[in-house]
Amino acid sequence: MGAWQAAALASQFGFAVIGSLVGGVVLGQVIDRWLGTAPAFFLIGLLLGLVLSVYLIYAIYRVQLQPRRSPPGDAPGGAPARASHRSPRDPRNPPPSE
Repeated sequence: MGAWQAAALASQFGFAVIGSLVGGVVLGQVIDRWLGTAPAFFLIGLLLGLVLSVYLIYAIYRVQLQPRRSPPGDAPGGAPARASHRSPRDPRNPPPSE
């Protein structure tokens, strides 16, 4: 993993944690002001933000562990991919004319 990839991964983690915590707290405060229940929904929003941030970190980590797939048309080793994956008896794949 290069330096830029590590920085991108760290920023993804940071945005996931900060975004979910801020979103949960703000939503909890808005609901508290609307219903007049001072710390209840603030704490619920904070807890939900923490749970969401842990889940997002897990999801980002899981995506990073998956092997990279080559784009369509690229075969391993740099050789071009086969033009057709149809069987020889496929009616859309007529035999070569002589």
